[in-house]
Amino acid sequence: QRHAFEFFGGVPRKLIVDNCRCAVKRHHAGVVDWNPKFQAFCGHYRVKPIACTPRTPWAKGIVERMVGYIKNNVVGRRSFSCLEEANAVLSDWIASVANARVHKSTKAIPEKIFHEVEQSQLLALPVIPFPCELVECRVPDRYSRVAFDQNFYSIPSKCAQKVITLKATPKDVFLYDSDG
Repeated sequence: QRHAFEFFGGVPRKLIVDNCRCAVKRHHAGVVDWNPKFQAFCGHYRVKPIACTPRTPWAKGIVERMVGYIKNNVVGRRSFSCLEEANAVLSDWIASVANARVHKSTKAIPEKIFHEVEQSQLLALPVIPFPCELVECRVPDRYSRVAFDQNFYSIPSKCAQKVITLKATPKDVFLYDSDG
């Protein structure tokens, strides 16, 4: 969601999410038990999270239709050599086709509606973006390595018997021992 907020240049007042574990821990007696990190994310961006009611597929039908629209019109039977290639093809298609066409239901051009009406309704982005990072405790193996995301990271032998803090961002992996 952070990248979507940045792409659109603002934050919606409400964010409707499916019941994925990164957002919703569980529903109990009509009350949503939010994932604490997701709740912190929503608080940072001042957006109200709303979880779809379990076992109600029609609640997110518009989103599901968009997935099918992209699959049928962009992906189809194509294959891509890497994620960057797929993202470039999708970005080009969105700009030149999806957002430039007259929408079947609204009878308007999506890009025009966004810039003329919807964008002004978004809340301002915070000055500092929410830190997208994973923080976990790990125990090194007997070879002084820490496993993460199908890779092994070597650590100094003096840390081999300690619990290590792993902090991963989309671009970097950091390992810390209790001594700093």
